[in-house]
Amino acid sequence: MIDRVKVVLKSGKGGDGKVAFLHERGKALGGPAGGNGGRGGDIIVKADSHFNTLSAYRFGKVVKAPDGESGHEKNMYGKDAPDVVLSVPVGTVVKDAETGALLADLSREGSSYLACRGGRGGKGNHCFATPTRKAPKYAETGLPGETRTLYFELRLLADCGLVGLPNAGKSTLLGKVTRAVPKIADYPFTTLEPQLGVVQLSPEESFAMADLPGLIEGAHAGKGLGITFLRHIERCRVLIHVVDITSEDPYRDFCQINEELGSYSMGLLQRPMLVALNKIDLLDGDETPIERFREQDGGKHEIFAVSDLVGTNLKPLMRRVYELLKTTPAFPMSEALKKEGGERIYRLKEEDDDKALPFTIRKLEPGVYEIAGAELVNRIRRMSLDGEEHLESILALLEECGVDRRLHDLEVEDGATIRIGEVEFNYSR
Repeated sequence: MIDRVKVVLKSGKGGDGKVAFLHERGKALGGPAGGNGGRGGDIIVKADSHFNTLSAYRFGKVVKAPDGESGHEKNMYGKDAPDVVLSVPVGTVVKDAETGALLADLSREGSSYLACRGGRGGKGNHCFATPTRKAPKYAETGLPGETRTLYFELRLLADCGLVGLPNAGKSTLLGKVTRAVPKIADYPFTTLEPQLGVVQLSPEESFAMADLPGLIEGAHAGKGLGITFLRHIERCRVLIHVVDITSEDPYRDFCQINEELGSYSMGLLQRPMLVALNKIDLLDGDETPIERFREQDGGKHEIFAVSDLVGTNLKPLMRRVYELLKTTPAFPMSEALKKEGGERIYRLKEEDDDKALPFTIRKLEPGVYEIAGAELVNRIRRMSLDGEEHLESILALLEECGVDRRLHDLEVEDGATIRIGEVEFNYSR
């Protein structure tokens, strides 16, 4: 089962603006007529119920969105590039590969997340015409797209999860109360991947149950099957802890698994947990181990003495799970996503060229200064550096934004090197 993949996403670059002038019969000196470039393609991750695996992205896939089309003559705009939609199974979460931050929880059909925004297209020279500059010979270049490395992780959409030590009888229980056909054998780690089934109490009453591979001490740190399958518990609203009542110390086994659940965090121990003391058919009527377990637990949990093989007390256990599910809300994957509604859809916000562009000036070393400010740097980056008129447009922008005045107030020396993003020039007072 492929339930975790790493992907590299690259959105499209914006198309370049066009430098052109209108040349039509009977219209001498028709003025600037270069069109704007189109927007680069976005990359969107979308939940699709037709997919149940992440195998399409298993080999470190690199996904690249197309670039926007450059502008044309006669004020014709370049086309926006089409977006790239990556279909993933419902229940997939998106994480940042560098920080591990949870970015989106795609838990519903059709929910989507804008992972990489396409670059904005550059403006054509007709946008820079003014009463004093009627024939500008420069245009903007398109902004580059974003590059991000993300993890896609699949979380099973199960209402109830079965946890417990290997060979406690979880697979047998799942097979008894659902139509699932998990692998069952008398040795540990029979289940190597999560199994999912639907418990049907009546035509109108049902819920999904997941059999999760057996946990061992240190699972939260990666031992045994480790966190590979622990993360599938995160969506479960109710847990059934299956305990082999015939083991040497059932209550110690129970506490050991609970410690692993607590170490994994996600508030797993704060969720309703029912305890199924399994294999009572092997006790030959001796209820001493059951009473001892109840005494050690001290009434902290609801306990059901069951036999997966025979089917003893499984119906009351399933009915109790259903009752708990009716009153237990879904648990958010993170507090941040809970506040923001669970999903985030972004669209590129167009910049207002008339607003003030904030910036800071920092002295890097004697005679070298750096001007920082994301919006200002982006504006400079879109301006072509070819030709004297292009440089004049950059200097005009710096003067309009107040950069020239600030450098003068800081008494920056003549000939000092000024850096703005990738642009570097010598300052003259």
